[in-house]
Amino acid sequence: MQIEKIASLITPGHFQIILLPTENCNFRCTYCYEDFEIGQMSDTTVQAVKSLIRLRLPKLNSLQVTWFGGEPLIAKDIVTDITRFAQEAAASMDVDFSSDMTTNAYTLNKATFESLLRLDVRAYQISLDGDEDEHDKTRKLISSKGTFTKIWSNLVSLKTSSEQFKIDLRVHLHRDNLSSVRSLLTRINNEFGHDPRFSIFMKAVGNWGGESVKQLDLIQK
Repeated sequence: MQIEKIASLITPGHFQIILLPTENCNFRCTYCYEDFEIGQMSDTTVQAVKSLIRLRLPKLNSLQVTWFGGEPLIAKDIVTDITRFAQEAAASMDVDFSSDMTTNAYTLNKATFESLLRLDVRAYQISLDGDEDEHDKTRKLISSKGTFTKIWSNLVSLKTSSEQFKIDLRVHLHRDNLSSVRSLLTRINNEFGHDPRFSIFMKAVGNWGGESVKQLDLIQK
C-alpha cells in the first residue's frame, strides 16, 4: 500500500545523510549551474558529521551515506575518512550500513573503485552525454579537453570486478545529441548488456540555472 511505502521512507530507524565533501569539480560541463565557490569540507564539519552519526546510531536499524558534489572523488580523503568511520561505527552497533555516490567517474579507476567497495560504497550514478563525439562537447575538463575515453575505460575496468555493485549510467538527452545517444546505447549494450550490475537511466538535460545551458536545444517533454 502507498501508506506503507511512505512509512518506510520516514521511519526513524533509517538515517540517510547526503554529503558534499567539496563543491569543486574537475569538470566544467556546459550546462552546469554550480559556481564552485565552496571548497572542501572543513575539519570542523568532518568532526560534526561524525558526531551526528555517533549520536543517531543507537536508535538506528540502518545507516546510508550518500556522496555528491561537486565531484566527490577530488576529495577522496574526506570520503574515505567519513565512510570508514560510519562503516566501523555501524558495525559496532550492529546497524546495517550502505553507501552510494554520484561521480563523473573520471578518476574512478580500478584501484579507487576497489578501495571504495571495501568501504561498502556499492552504488554509483555516472553520467554520459552520448557517444564520444557529443559527450566531449558538453562534459569537459577544466582544460576543455574531452572526458569520454577516460570514463569509458574506467567503466570497462570496473566490469572485471567479481564484487557486487550497482552502476546507473545516467544518459543525458538534448535535441542535438539524440543520434549520438543511439550509438551510445548500442555500445553500452555490447559492453555491459549481459551484466546486471549495470543499468541505464535516461534523463533530459534541464535548465537548472546559469547561462551556458541556454545554448542547448533542450527537450521539453
